[in-house]
Amino acid sequence: MISGYDPGCPLCRLTNDGEVMTRKLHEDSRIVVVDCLVCRTPMAVLKVHRDYFVPDEQDIIRKYFINLISENFAPASDEGDGLACLRKVLPEWDYSGNVRWVIDWEQRQIPKHPHCHLRPFPFPNTLRWEEL
Repeated sequence: MISGYDPGCPLCRLTNDGEVMTRKLHEDSRIVVVDCLVCRTPMAVLKVHRDYFVPDEQDIIRKYFINLISENFAPASDEGDGLACLRKVLPEWDYSGNVRWVIDWEQRQIPKHPHCHLRPFPFPNTLRWEEL
């Protein structure tokens, strides 16, 4: 259950009530990781309703996303450039050039519930991101 659960918050409903069906990738006592319904990338949502992350929470998310990348997007010997798996998951993205995995910490549409996205490169006009 989310601490400070707000039934008017789309992220609370998505990760707690199952209002909208999306793939759940991970859940533990602090975070839920789901496919974002807008950008179709992994999104970590804290189980606390406030508008910021503490450093310990960011560290947990970094570790999870690094493991997710290594387990799901590592180049296989038959994939050539190593992006074939990613192209299957996110076919609409432009993969020219190098993939630079980043955590996008910017909260655009839902600023009152801490969440972040794992992206294969920085999202345009994003100021709060870090490369993994």
